[in-house]
Formats: sequence, C-alpha cells, structure tokens
Amino acid sequence: MKLKNAITLALTFANTALLAYTNNLVGEYSDVIKADKGPFQANPELCFRVHKEGNDYKIDVVRDLWRRCKTYAQFSAKEQNGEIVFENLELPYLQGPRASLTGKITKDKVEGTYYFKQKENGVEKEYTFPFEVKRIERQSPTLNKNAPKGTTVLFNGSNF
Repeated sequence: MKLKNAITLALTFANTALLAYTNNLVGEYSDVIKADKGPFQANPELCFRVHKEGNDYKIDVVRDLWRRCKTYAQFSAKEQNGEIVFENLELPYLQGPRASLTGKITKDKVEGTYYFKQKENGVEKEYTFPFEVKRIERQSPTLNKNAPKGTTVLFNGSNF
C-alpha cells in the first residue's frame, strides 16, 4: 500500500511539472495552400513542426508530417506576446522558383503569405498567396479500443 501511495504521489508531481513546462505554441500544424501558380500548385500541403529547445523554438517547415520528405526550411525563433513571427523565410529546398514565407505562429494556427517570383513570357512576375494552416492533434487509431482477440495483455492498469 505504501508503494502504491508513493507512486501515486510521484506521478502527481511529475504531471504537475509537465503541465508547468507545457507550451501552447509547441505542436504540429498542417493544411494546404490554395495557390493556382508556383511550386505549391502541384503539392499544396504545407506543415510546420514546432518544438522548444531551451529558451528558443525550433521550427521545421515540411511538405508532409507523416512521410519522410525534405525539409523546406528550418529556423529558430523566440516567442513574443504569445506568438512566433517570421519574415521572408526562404524555402531553399522547394523545387521551382525562389519562394519565401512571412507570417506568425499562434497556439491555434500558422497564418501568413507565400511569396515567389516567376518568369512568364520573359517577364518576371511576383505572386503572393495567403495561407493558414491549423494546429492538429494526432491520436492513435487504437486509442481506447480493446485488444484483439487472442493477444496477451501485459499491463492493463486495473491492478495498479
């Protein structure tokens, strides 16, 4: 009984400490850019992966969160007034014309402008498209489901 109480107390303190260090900006954001021209026309998905290292945030801009793919850009930033602001972020690994992003990351979304230049009929034109990618919360497809028949359950939490 003493062991059970000690474990419960330790988990309570660990959970409290975890909540104290949890940050609203850390997470994954994903959606599509509605652009009728440029590199995002064929592959419209734009994703941001935000995590914290020390006092800085590390942000990866990628095409897809669920597959291995090249990172469009990586940058570090500091939070200011509950958001992360980025300007003229170049996307060096994006195929096609040179492109950049300007915008801000908040707890619910990343919003901003996608900008690129492209030559058409020998004339260089500038294009801008607004974007908004929403925060996503991944959940396991087996969350709260029973184990398949015939499996050996190693720990189900009932005897804790």
